[in-house]
Amino acid sequence: MSNGQKEERVRIVVITQNEAFFTPITLKKLVEARGNEIKAIFFLPHYLIFGSLFLMLRYYLISYGIKFVFSVAHRRLVKFIMNSFFKREPSLNYYIKKFSIPTYNIKRINNRILEKINEISPDLIISLSATEVFNERLLSLPSKGCINLHSGPLPNYRGLFPTFWQLLNGEKEIGVTVHFMNEDIDGGNILLQEKIEISPFDSLSSLLNRVKTTGAQILLKALEIIESNNIITIPNEITNGSYYGLPKRKDIKTFLNKGKKLF
Repeated sequence: MSNGQKEERVRIVVITQNEAFFTPITLKKLVEARGNEIKAIFFLPHYLIFGSLFLMLRYYLISYGIKFVFSVAHRRLVKFIMNSFFKREPSLNYYIKKFSIPTYNIKRINNRILEKINEISPDLIISLSATEVFNERLLSLPSKGCINLHSGPLPNYRGLFPTFWQLLNGEKEIGVTVHFMNEDIDGGNILLQEKIEISPFDSLSSLLNRVKTTGAQILLKALEIIESNNIITIPNEITNGSYYGLPKRKDIKTFLNKGKKLF
């Protein structure tokens, strides 16, 4: 590297969720590019943000309707068949096996999991749509800290489903942020931010695909910055920003009444 700085590879642990459609886009690109440095991937249940699997199904049925639930199930089945019989490019599992990365399906980040991560001795923990808030002990484990990829222009659009809310609110661009984590939800100083232009033809699904792809690109840039030790951050003034929770049925109706599409 220039200026006499030595690039040092970091030992990475990834904490993510077992969501089937969008999170794997980012994770695959991260593993493909950085598989040698990733020492473990921990998968949390997708339903944790809802409280339980029952509450997750209830939420989607009430807020989105049964047609949406069947559509998601159909898409998941089609994706499984396509991935099983008509593979056009290597899958996430291919790269996980290629780099011999240990994976763990966990229910929660408990003391046993913290001990396991401590044994790995990571320099950096990456959160990719993790469905559990990191506590102080977890945040303090890696020597270089924990970073999160958030699909919103922090400090605005903190919280859940930021892509949905930005599209609903008529934003012209989607913000994507990599930030260091603290105990506040989507808090911690900002390392990198980029914006993605929203097309009039975008559905929520098509936009999420682009957001997750761009997110992987800026996450890889962030890793290069962290390795260079030339880290410059900007404050994430969350008290001046906005926070959003799960969209309710009325929000989904407003979204559709505005002519916007889920798929």
